[in-house]
Amino acid sequence: MRVIGINISHDTSVAEVENGKLKYCHDEARFRRHKFWNPDDLNEHHDKGLQCIEQNNIEEPDHLIFATYDRRNVVWSARRSLIENRMLAEKFAADMRKEHLTMSRIDEIQAEYGDRVAEYVWYLTKPPAFVGNRAKRKALDRARLKEAPEIVRFIKVMDIWHNSTSIREFDKKFYETFREEVRDLLYIMNALIVVNQIAGDEFGYNEFVPWFGDL
Repeated sequence: MRVIGINISHDTSVAEVENGKLKYCHDEARFRRHKFWNPDDLNEHHDKGLQCIEQNNIEEPDHLIFATYDRRNVVWSARRSLIENRMLAEKFAADMRKEHLTMSRIDEIQAEYGDRVAEYVWYLTKPPAFVGNRAKRKALDRARLKEAPEIVRFIKVMDIWHNSTSIREFDKKFYETFREEVRDLLYIMNALIVVNQIAGDEFGYNEFVPWFGDL
């Protein structure tokens, strides 16, 4: 029995399970070479549908399942103690991992941990396209993140690190642009100091420095 599952929200993807075994999982953004692509960007005049389906000739499953959970419109805030208390932060991380994040689960976590993440979301949100061209938007990113709290800069550094590995592998042409942009941003954010402060000197010098040197 073939079951096709399609996630139609942010991080749009298609997966197939055949007789209880996962055969593949395709990320639509990879096929479009557009990291932040989402179904709202479908052009009814030019698009036939999802490229990951078209290019892989996926058709005629026994069952078709759709799922959606759009995190872009979720804004949290967290109590200051969550930032300052390492034990509480570890408990929070464990709570985040233990169950699927339904809206009711998010409400439970927000009720328990409180009132600060909205500020962090603002610092980490990219300027929309109408603000200007890519160069202008990147300049605004640098100005905003330069003033961000240390933990926000750490999150951004880890996000860049994670993204760099897949971009380098799957989109070598764009990688040259990406690396120039993020090197400037990492310098502005004092990335090594931030990593050392939060993750420790051993991680900073043994893991982060070699990666950054190779960027």
